[in-house]
Amino acid sequence: MILVRAYGLSSKIKYVRLVRRILNQKTYWFAQLVCEGKPYQKPKNIIGDGTVGIDLGVSTVAIVGDNETIWTASKYLPILTQTSE
Repeated sequence: MILVRAYGLSSKIKYVRLVRRILNQKTYWFAQLVCEGKPYQKPKNIIGDGTVGIDLGVSTVAIVGDNETIWTASKYLPILTQTSE
């Protein structure tokens, strides 16, 4: 977390956005710094080469990549239900 903050604060600030949030019936103001450059990339999240395809079926999900195929049955997916009134 410290590396991410240090990386972001070492960049030039493009602009500051003021954001108002209401939490527990109190108003809080936050300043968001929007910096130039690219976001920090963690070493464990390196973007690879290749193509990935995702097939969203009615009861299954299939994810197919160059080196791996993942198939998930519907019992592991969130259940969407429709309630009648």
